[in-house]
Amino acid sequence: MKKDSILYVVLFTFAVCAAFVVVLAVANEVTKPLVAANKLFATRSAVLGAFGIPYADAVDASAKYEAQVGELERGNSWTSTIDGVEYVAIESAGPGLWGTIRIILAASPDGERVRGIRVVSQNETPGLGGRIEEPWFPAASTAFPARRGRASRSSPSSTRAWQC
Repeated sequence: MKKDSILYVVLFTFAVCAAFVVVLAVANEVTKPLVAANKLFATRSAVLGAFGIPYADAVDASAKYEAQVGELERGNSWTSTIDGVEYVAIESAGPGLWGTIRIILAASPDGERVRGIRVVSQNETPGLGGRIEEPWFPAASTAFPARRGRASRSSPSSTRAWQC
């Protein structure tokens, strides 16, 4: 077959594409457990950070999460007792300029004081929008009074509001 023919170009292109599809499919399947573990760590570390529970590494974070954090039945909400006081954390998501921003918000039991906030994921640009993941941003939100005296989560698609 001549290398200048259209049939050769089409078959060669098809073979190269098929080879790359196979490589990508195998890589996707092989890394699925690692991706799931990283997502779990991202959520757990954000929950620990919102509660103000320090950890050294992924193993320490997992151990502290299991020992100090309880998952509530209402989905994407957690509880932790710190210094004898029970705190509640909720996950919330909202639109950013370029995509959804997911956060974990921990508040006092009466919902009047924010204990901490951590960004789980965001798609903002690395400039001004991406600065929400810098340490000063969650630190600035700690211990300020909540709006209207209640830290709450409500969804436009749901009439139910979750209050801390």
